[in-house]
Amino acid sequence: MQKRAGVARKNGLGGAYGDGVLAIEGSRHNGDVEIVRCHGHPAILSGLGGPENFTIGGGLLTWDDGLNPTVSGFPRQARTLTSYRVNNGKRRSWTLPRVAVPGREAPTPPEPYGYSAHTASTVFWVAPRALEYVGVATVIVVRAAVYAASVK
Repeated sequence: MQKRAGVARKNGLGGAYGDGVLAIEGSRHNGDVEIVRCHGHPAILSGLGGPENFTIGGGLLTWDDGLNPTVSGFPRQARTLTSYRVNNGKRRSWTLPRVAVPGREAPTPPEPYGYSAHTASTVFWVAPRALEYVGVATVIVVRAAVYAASVK
């Protein structure tokens, strides 16, 4: 592994490691994803929005820029789920659905709330459909919808 990948991780940038690949949020420009392999030069994928929820497995790297409905945050511009095939660099992106999430207190505004996951051939977006407010500052998701798309 290259030494500068360790430095990036020490700086607190989010990422994931698997299949001999480290994927981190790039440190050069906001929204870049840096792919660092055990052998060879790193690759920079630029202009991807605020990447989060990195997952590597089955030869596929995925990330998204969706929002967590249980945490205060600011909407992002890109609002996509992206996949990157580790062996050939093929990328695909899907626009995330915007939904208002009803809750006992007040509904959230329509935004791309949820998180992503994947298998070797399918990406998933898990979006909340109902929230429950427990106590003063605790919100939990009580119902969700799962969206799926093939990456083949």
